[in-house]
Amino acid sequence: MNCATPIHFLACVFSFSVCAANASSTRTLDEAESPPSAPVDLERAKLVLTREIEQTIRDTGIPSISIALLHGDRVVWADAFGDSNVKLKVPATSSTIYGTGSCLKPVTAMAVMQLVDDGSIGLDDPVNKYLGEDAVDDLSAKGKPVTVRHLLSHYSGLTVIFEALPLWNGRRPRSLRQLAAELKAEQESALSRPG
Repeated sequence: MNCATPIHFLACVFSFSVCAANASSTRTLDEAESPPSAPVDLERAKLVLTREIEQTIRDTGIPSISIALLHGDRVVWADAFGDSNVKLKVPATSSTIYGTGSCLKPVTAMAVMQLVDDGSIGLDDPVNKYLGEDAVDDLSAKGKPVTVRHLLSHYSGLTVIFEALPLWNGRRPRSLRQLAAELKAEQESALSRPG
């Protein structure tokens, strides 16, 4: 499998994880939703993934990659390859924190939609329904609350808070509570405006 770019690498990791998890059985989709009962060849999966990751680092110059494999809700393998700080030659670990930029937006959206599908949250519910004491300052008083749909579609009208932090300086990003306290509706949600 050609893993020439970071995106391809993520696809490779996903593909190999799925293949490794399903290699020893022919479960149906319904059966595959729960943790597999058939044994998984973890050592083979680790060997294949290690080889692919090391080759990807050599081929692309990606400084480091950390990986974790899950079986059900349990981490069965976590490892890291390369350097988290190339200049200082600090090895990456399975606890290395990486800046993901916007890469997790689709994952977050998918997780939210799974919650919508199972009825845990409503797509058109006000987000403050779920934030409790950490509610954002939106236009709820005017009858125009920010909804889950607004957040997912980037049409909330909330202020943009962006802070680029070099992760190697040891400073952690602000907490969700700190960010929520700073959010304020600057304008009405674009999705709730007529026209």
